[in-house]
Amino acid sequence: GYKTQRKRSFEDHMRMHGNIFAFECVDNDCGYKTQHKHSFEDHMRTHAGIFAFECADKDCGYKTQRKRSFEDHMRMHGNIFAFECVDNDCGYKTQHKHSFEDHMRTHAGIFAFECAD
Repeated sequence: GYKTQRKRSFEDHMRMHGNIFAFECVDNDCGYKTQHKHSFEDHMRTHAGIFAFECADKDCGYKTQRKRSFEDHMRMHGNIFAFECVDNDCGYKTQHKHSFEDHMRTHAGIFAFECAD
């Protein structure tokens, strides 16, 4: 079942059970649905091939609408991560403290929210 540390993510997940979405893509082959207007607007720009940020590495091809995502991506090219899991078998790395804290709780089996379905 679905488990998360974030209340907002859990609420979004539960709305999906009722198939309730504020925004749905009109492209017949897509099926994208979301609760968030900004995410929907970003999604629609991707259909038009419009991206605010593109990686300059010719072998990469990474494109995104979000500045923060792009900055994180560029740090990964330099293999620079602010937080790394100490579990030898894991290899998890991230730029974000909250993501790292959530990750460490998963090793302990601790989840703030859990779906009953």
